[in-house]
Amino acid sequence: LVLKYPGCKMGEKTDTTVGTIDIVPTVLDILQIEYGREKQFGQSFRGVSLLPLMNEKDIDKFKSRKIRTDTRYIAQKDRITAIRGTGYKYILYRDIPGLDNELFIDLNKDKYETNNLIKTKEKRYINLIKEYKDEFNWQEEDSYQYQTEHLIRKFQKNFSKNKLEKRNINKILVLGSCNYQFMKIINEIIKDSFG
Repeated sequence: LVLKYPGCKMGEKTDTTVGTIDIVPTVLDILQIEYGREKQFGQSFRGVSLLPLMNEKDIDKFKSRKIRTDTRYIAQKDRITAIRGTGYKYILYRDIPGLDNELFIDLNKDKYETNNLIKTKEKRYINLIKEYKDEFNWQEEDSYQYQTEHLIRKFQKNFSKNKLEKRNINKILVLGSCNYQFMKIINEIIKDSFG
């Protein structure tokens, strides 16, 4: 990730893991535009401003962050999710059944990512793997919640825009191929909207 803006320090580099989810909060922070849950902008931001990191503040907080990367959206097939922190990466091949669908890589020792430590007996790695799996589970729940909130807003907006009335709708048919979680979200939205 490369950032350049008026007045920034030139040539600064960091090995701290950041994500594209941090771009908008950083730009808003640079422009001194307030954002957050109760503000006009950023009610659903998952990223954080990188300005403190760029100003060498809160380094430990940034070093302990873990960034999620998904190859597909919640409703698509062949999903792969990675949780990357400073020095380590956990990868889950979500739609591949079996025991060999996880990887844990020590990026400090294995820059080509060829040594999967997921079945290691080394206590230090066992603890790190648990930490990264816990982070995956937390982010999975957060991602599910975000997708649900996003779809509800879209549904309500389209429902209002098309001037649909609940009393005129007797049945709803949902067509398409998707995974279980996406269908579960759709069912929740329909039940909440039509009782």
